[in-house]
Amino acid sequence: NLVCLMTFRKLLNLYIPFTLLLILGSAFVLYMNQELSRGEKDAIQLKKETAHQQAIQQLNKSVDKFKLLISGIRAYVVESDELPDPYELQSFTNEVLDRINFEDSLVISYLNKSHVFIYSFTRNTVNENDLTGVNVSSIRDKEEIRFLENAMKDQELHFNYPINLVEGWLGIPVVFGVENEGISIGYIAAIVNVGTILDAIYESNINKEFVYKFRTEQGHSFDRNAIYDGSVIYNENEDKLSYVHFDTKDELSLIHI
Repeated sequence: NLVCLMTFRKLLNLYIPFTLLLILGSAFVLYMNQELSRGEKDAIQLKKETAHQQAIQQLNKSVDKFKLLISGIRAYVVESDELPDPYELQSFTNEVLDRINFEDSLVISYLNKSHVFIYSFTRNTVNENDLTGVNVSSIRDKEEIRFLENAMKDQELHFNYPINLVEGWLGIPVVFGVENEGISIGYIAAIVNVGTILDAIYESNINKEFVYKFRTEQGHSFDRNAIYDGSVIYNENEDKLSYVHFDTKDELSLIHI
């Protein structure tokens, strides 16, 4: 029997649920027949649509915890009389992490108005990568700096596209401005691991016949380990479940939802 490869593309409008990112998802399924009847095509199409909706639900569940965490950190910083030091903010963050059972990789940094790192911490370390005094413009492009300039103007949450981190994983940045007596003094940037968010799809009971392709609104593909936008990739591992490891040349249908 010949293997008929059917390709399916959909827009996942995942402002999940708070304007996180726009993902273009693709699902591919192998079917061991040369010719498909109309009924068989309809059945496969229904399976694709079901898998698509289940993927969105799983991503939303995973992101909900992230939203709760970042909202809590923002409230703690905004309501404090003065900006917490790294150990105070780390202690509070860990309390929230334990409370919501959040185990994803996370980096939180405070940078001043000139985009210079003042401190940075993870769950277990403070200033591990010795970024204190480093200007973020030396490791980020002009577009990302414009995003940060904009984000520090208020204390609302601002979400950017995934970025490759020097820590060796792919992160989604969330930024909010920090003020002292109404005057901007910089911003807090929290970055969560994209891989563990996307794991929600792969570890669920979603139909195992499908693989998924993720792409930003700008057209840059990414997987659980890296985004392929021309920036430096610090993660040397490949995502074995990435669509690039599957033969997806033939297309059966193109569906936009």
